[in-house]
Amino acid sequence: MELKFKEKTVYEVDYKDLEKFIEDYYDHPINLIEAWEMGNDTYNSLYIDGSIDKWDRAELKKFKEDGTYEYTTPCLILNDLVKRGEIEAGEYLVSICW
Repeated sequence: MELKFKEKTVYEVDYKDLEKFIEDYYDHPINLIEAWEMGNDTYNSLYIDGSIDKWDRAELKKFKEDGTYEYTTPCLILNDLVKRGEIEAGEYLVSICW
C-alpha cells in the first residue's frame, strides 16, 4: 500500500521574530500570544494571500494609527505585508514557544 501525500512549501517563523518584524515595520508593538490566545509549545497555521476585504480595512487602519489590535489583526497585518511586497504569499506556521 502506498501513502498518498502532497509536498508543499510552508514558511515557519518564531512568534518573537514576527512580533519584532511587525513592530519595526508599523512602529507599533503587538503581542501575538495575547491576540491569538495561544499557549506554550503551539503553532498557528495561517494561509496568507494578500487579500483584505472592505470590512477589515477599518481594523487594519486602527492598528496602523494607534496600535490597537484584536484576534484577527495579525492575519490582516500579514496580508497587508504581502500586498506591500514585504513577504511572500503562502502558508505560514507561527511557532509559539517561550
